[in-house]
Amino acid sequence: MPKDIKFRAWDKEEQEMIDHDDLQQKDGDCWCVYNIITHAVNEDDDLVFMQYTGRKDKNGKEIYEGDIVEGGFMNPLTNKFISKKYLIVYNSNGGYYKGELIGSTPYGDTWLQFIEGEVIGNIYEHPSLFKEVTE
Repeated sequence: MPKDIKFRAWDKEEQEMIDHDDLQQKDGDCWCVYNIITHAVNEDDDLVFMQYTGRKDKNGKEIYEGDIVEGGFMNPLTNKFISKKYLIVYNSNGGYYKGELIGSTPYGDTWLQFIEGEVIGNIYEHPSLFKEVTE
């Protein structure tokens, strides 16, 4: 089965997310169609592109780079579920997407395993989700 290759973009000037259905490319320039108006956008200056990871959360929502996913792991000592937040990032060394733990856990990354994660926002539309955990 072929992998869906999709992008969405954060419009820095308009402060809004542009869905993959509203992005079109023409002659190397990005043309964004949204709000029934066609806008020509310089992709290097105005847009931050995020690629679809090919995965969906527990509710069927597509997961993109820059998303914040709330998920968790079982504490191996107490057998209790611990909920954490993860930032979805691309690992260029390995060529894959991963959930990077926001904050810390006493068990280190080796114990982390997503159990039914849920997209709760992204770093552009919901920066407070990222800040509240890192502070």
